[in-house]
Amino acid sequence: MNQAAGTLARLAAWPAAAVVLFIGNGGITTGHWLVTGGFYEIDPTYHGLVLKSLIAVWWGTHRLSGYVVESVALITATWLTARALARRSGVGDLVPLSLFSAAALPFYGFFEGHPFRVRYMVVMTAACALACGLAVGLARRMILGALLAGGLVAAAVIESPPWSLRAAMIEEAQWDVPRTVERRAVTDCLRGRYHNEKILASMGSLAHYMQELSREGFGIADFIHEGNGALWDLALTTGPAEHAGWMLVEEQSEGGDVLARRVHEDVAFTSGMDRVCSGGGVALYRRR
Repeated sequence: MNQAAGTLARLAAWPAAAVVLFIGNGGITTGHWLVTGGFYEIDPTYHGLVLKSLIAVWWGTHRLSGYVVESVALITATWLTARALARRSGVGDLVPLSLFSAAALPFYGFFEGHPFRVRYMVVMTAACALACGLAVGLARRMILGALLAGGLVAAAVIESPPWSLRAAMIEEAQWDVPRTVERRAVTDCLRGRYHNEKILASMGSLAHYMQELSREGFGIADFIHEGNGALWDLALTTGPAEHAGWMLVEEQSEGGDVLARRVHEDVAFTSGMDRVCSGGGVALYRRR
């Protein structure tokens, strides 16, 4: 019993540390230990639709791993599950298949209206690779296993070549590239008139732009964001002019960020500030 408890504690230490780091990062960047909403606009494509949410997970997985790998993995997982239900000796086969339970998170996200992101299915590609390995290992004859392994490798290379610049993850990661170029006008506008005033910006929507601005000498301390807690709340309540010399607003992505919504809902929110330039979906305001 003591040995089992010690082994369990060692295994649990890593996920526990990950949870602590995740919660700590949330507190630092957003001012809340656990953010449960408000960080994306509802996408009606899958919202509340069970079947379409399942299809989204399947579709994203095959885009990363390919039809053949995913199909063999699902067939193997189904067969091993049926065998485990039929006889107790096969219950151990369910342990490696538990990796497929990672599909619950993207499925729930899409069902709740989170926009589709293919990167959320990366863990599913690992699950498919594991299931394909089980299929090869369970082949009754070595020659069959070798042929299956060769076919799976060939299919993976053809359907999802690792050197392709059109891979799903690479294309998704480059969605913001055109806007990065367009935002240079905003960067030049800010850099040319900046005199160490605070900049109000949402970390939830413009963290990537803050990182871009670090190349121009801006640091995280130059910004007022969700991680500043009370100061951020005051700026949202009383308006940015009393607390910051500048304000960056994401107006396009996911329907606009929290500052964009405040601008649209309350015409007095930007009183004392002027919109001086925009580009790449980002608008820059300056205090008069």
